Amino acid sequence: MPLTRDAAFSRVYVDYAIRGTTRVSWSMRNTFCPPEPWTFQLQVSYNGGDEWEDVGEPFTGAFFALDDEERLCAKDMRLTYRVVMTDGDGVVYESEAAHILGGLSKREWLQYRAATRRCLLQPRQMEQFEGMLLKRKITGEKCTCIDPATGGITDSGCETCYGTGFTSGYWKAGETIMFDMSPELRYTQNDNQMQRGTVNDLRGVAKCVGIPLINTFDVWVDTSSGRRYIIHKCQNKAEIDQVPVVTEIEVRMAGAGDAVYNIDLETL
Repeated sequence: MPLTRDAAFSRVYVDYAIRGTTRVSWSMRNTFCPPEPWTFQLQVSYNGGDEWEDVGEPFTGAFFALDDEERLCAKDMRLTYRVVMTDGDGVVYESEAAHILGGLSKREWLQYRAATRRCLLQPRQMEQFEGMLLKRKITGEKCTCIDPATGGITDSGCETCYGTGFTSGYWKAGETIMFDMSPELRYTQNDNQMQRGTVNDLRGVAKCVGIPLINTFDVWVDTSSGRRYIIHKCQNKAEIDQVPVVTEIEVRMAGAGDAVYNIDLETL
């Protein structure tokens, strides 16, 4: 099993350009001294999930790598990079995923780490709710429920893609803590104009740490109750040089018949 960045990498830094060359640099821990040569491979993920794509060829003797491919077409900054290193004995080390949101100096990075740590230490002024985050897939193998003519999803309750249009629907669940989650709102009415039947469109508000990124239509699962919430809006409430520290989100509890309740967190 590959070792994590705790054993080898001190920090990975991404200098991202939407139109231009992206530079990814890294530093190794002072106590890290495996046999040489060290071979590096830069990888990219389009949704910060479990599927990574190699960027270029493996190389040795460098502390940075360049990616000259234009990978984003919209405003949603979901790209993440990581570095995979293999030492002279064939042992593989993987860095932590590095996001493209901003370029923090060493001082700013330490400030960000300290601010995030304070949020997770259960401060008295913020109530915490433990849960799991399901990141919705935006790329991958398309599901058979997609209409080949229009590209639309024909089955919102599909057990293969859970209404996302991509096989398995969501990435592997990761632990995410919510803060100051507002009490659940209940208001049901009949929508006669849109002919949607009985609806409940009211949304609650919660806060979370800025990374890992949370995006519209991701799903948060409350560990204590098993309830699943669809995320609708995200707004950064605190940033350090454009890197989010605290994000405020709007959530709506999924109805009992929603396909997201069919997702098995352990086997996803």
